[in-house]
Amino acid sequence: MPGVIPDTKPPSKLPPELVEYIIEEAWLTCSTAERWELYSNVCRVSPDWHAILLDICLQFVIIDVPADIEGYRKLMPSRMALRDNVQTLGGGAYYSSKPSHLCLTLRNRFKRHVMRDSYGNWSDFYAMIHPFVPNCTSVHIVLADESMFEGSMSKRLFSMLSRIRNTSLYLTWAYYAEGKGTPDILLPAVTYLRIQHYPQCSCRTASEGQHEDNCLSDNLLSRFPNLRHLHLDSPFFLKYLRASPTLETVTLDAPPSRVIATREPMSSLVGWNIGAGLNRGFLKGGATSSRRRILVNTGTKEPMGWSQAQIACDAHGVVLERRCIFEDDPTNDIPDQHGLWKLGYASGFHTRS
Repeated sequence: MPGVIPDTKPPSKLPPELVEYIIEEAWLTCSTAERWELYSNVCRVSPDWHAILLDICLQFVIIDVPADIEGYRKLMPSRMALRDNVQTLGGGAYYSSKPSHLCLTLRNRFKRHVMRDSYGNWSDFYAMIHPFVPNCTSVHIVLADESMFEGSMSKRLFSMLSRIRNTSLYLTWAYYAEGKGTPDILLPAVTYLRIQHYPQCSCRTASEGQHEDNCLSDNLLSRFPNLRHLHLDSPFFLKYLRASPTLETVTLDAPPSRVIATREPMSSLVGWNIGAGLNRGFLKGGATSSRRRILVNTGTKEPMGWSQAQIACDAHGVVLERRCIFEDDPTNDIPDQHGLWKLGYASGFHTRS
């Protein structure tokens, strides 16, 4: 328009915090096939964005396929160079030694290409990934194939985890997982344990309170002698759990589900049988009554069985709390594989630095 002077000022930069959030969100939610293409494209934007993404890549290390190991190997020279030479949004080197979080998906292809039958090759695998997570505080293990936790495989996995010395561990495996190969390796550094589907017991004498010596369901929690917080994503009778006396907090995920097609979705505590678990001594360890608590993540409506659970907790001096973190429509709460990282933020599994 005549008389109007066009705005020739260069566009202002986005706030550094917003840039970091956008790039981090993209890194955590993109597919395996897109991840390294994303890295290549973002690095072309500017040295600043390159430095930010590099920092995020090393804070959230995602290894889904063997090719990811090679991708991270190529990052290491860039990491050392950017630490000293790149001038970034904050006016100084963006790189920092933040705590790192490892998400490792184990499939049969890893067993074929990286983890051979020899025990030493697992040590080699640890040596390969350790430079990527030197300050690792949490690990998310996705067992994509049931065979990845059978027999000696579980021992090798726990051996690797014992060397990483993480404090938080998230185990994700198929809901049908059963166990006959409990590892004899302890993980004393783990104080927070989250399990998507607790392994089922297949012992013939389990109904009589007896288990086979190598029953994974009965022995799994004993591998974590200093466990303080147990987070279970799906229902499992608490009376069957034998936890360390150090356990103080139990988080139970009870998202709304449509049990009956003609009724509204609702949360339920029936699958946990909290009262029976407390009566049998669950969460009765050395923690004081003021510290022992059960946190239940639900939708906005009170879950089925809440009043009975409250009575049981009051009788045993356990604090029962409810947090409304799930949407009432269960179709909106189905995360993709790396959406689990974001669910971890809600539970405290990951802490932003």
